[in-house]
Amino acid sequence: MSRTFVLVGLILCAGFSQWPNEKQVEVAGLIYSMATDGYDYQPGDSVRMRYRIINPREDTVIFRFRSLPYADFAVNSGAVWRSTYATLPLCWDLKLSPEDSTEAFAVWDMHDSEGNLVAPGVYECSGVYRYDEPEPYPLAVEIRVLDSVPEPRTSGADSGIALHISKSLSTGSWVVQCRVKREQRLELTVYSSTGIPVIRLWQGRMTPGNYQFELNTASMNRLPAGVYYLRLGAEGFTTGQRLVLIR
Repeated sequence: MSRTFVLVGLILCAGFSQWPNEKQVEVAGLIYSMATDGYDYQPGDSVRMRYRIINPREDTVIFRFRSLPYADFAVNSGAVWRSTYATLPLCWDLKLSPEDSTEAFAVWDMHDSEGNLVAPGVYECSGVYRYDEPEPYPLAVEIRVLDSVPEPRTSGADSGIALHISKSLSTGSWVVQCRVKREQRLELTVYSSTGIPVIRLWQGRMTPGNYQFELNTASMNRLPAGVYYLRLGAEGFTTGQRLVLIR
């Protein structure tokens, strides 16, 4: 079975999800979140990080400090890079009212503590607010620093999918071909170099068969020139390819 889909300009708004790589946990009724603005990066890209605490409870929560409160961001537990800075210089307690939140941000320029550009590989980005009561809760997410075209990343058995991208010489459009061996949920999205989703080709379940999507010039003309990444996410499998848009 073969199906063809022509994209006619489905552009995601910039605010759809600026933090696609996010991990959340709930502890004592509070939601802790650590996120980065992408999954896969090229060497030298900037990695934006956000650590956030949300209070969905019906009562106000007070975070108490015995010293100057600060946010702590690190890569590989500080072995590669660390950024620590004061967050509340004018008070020692932080009060979170119901439905309120607090967040801190950091940007890693992909250099280590000695100023050297890091090598391609998998890195763990972590963040935490340092306070004395209640106990701080650090969180971490993984990112990949790529070496040109992304290599498939799998977990478990064969993913049951294959991805191929080519460019039509006659129309200038990218043709995305996807072969699915078993029914599963897939997401096919184009991300900017900063990890922001800009075009969604598909999101939902696919039955076994061959699928073809056309990323046409009408859609891409709405985007500025630059580097983009087509990411295919499935159940236990992620792969992608780099797209260069030249004007």
